[in-house]
Amino acid sequence: MFFTWRVLLDLIIAAIIYYKFFYPKWSQYSKFDFILRNVFYIYMVIVIALTLMPIAASLPTIFSIQYKPMNHWAFSDIVQGYGSYYKQIFLNVLMMVPFGFFLRYIKGYNLIKVVTYSFTFSLLIELVQPLLIGGRISDITDIITNTIGGIIGYLIASYILKLEQKREN
Repeated sequence: MFFTWRVLLDLIIAAIIYYKFFYPKWSQYSKFDFILRNVFYIYMVIVIALTLMPIAASLPTIFSIQYKPMNHWAFSDIVQGYGSYYKQIFLNVLMMVPFGFFLRYIKGYNLIKVVTYSFTFSLLIELVQPLLIGGRISDITDIITNTIGGIIGYLIASYILKLEQKREN
């Protein structure tokens, strides 16, 4: 992602969305919950910036891009020995750990919901990437590793919540 006016436009839109929809609601929470929700929002903007931006500037050309179908061969990079696949797998898992963490810690979602949301969010990113970012191909491996990251985040949050519960008792 190169920081250009196109990315700046997306960040301005994200700020407007925050101040219009989220800030009024979240400002009523306790200071701790307010900070957590804001960190989650910033995290989401970073994920979208890394995976999809520029969005708004890409919209006029979205239908002129030839859509490349998803690679359905899971972990084909490893099998075929392409590039730094271990690094990419690690980063895909790491990218979604906070997602699973925040869904469990803030929202109290169970494992099924976290897996469903992690899978769906990753699927949406992978399906939209080829439309917005020229040359990108969506990959089933990314969806699998992102979902694993969400599960790891869920497990970390569950462990912390258990520690907090023990401390209160």
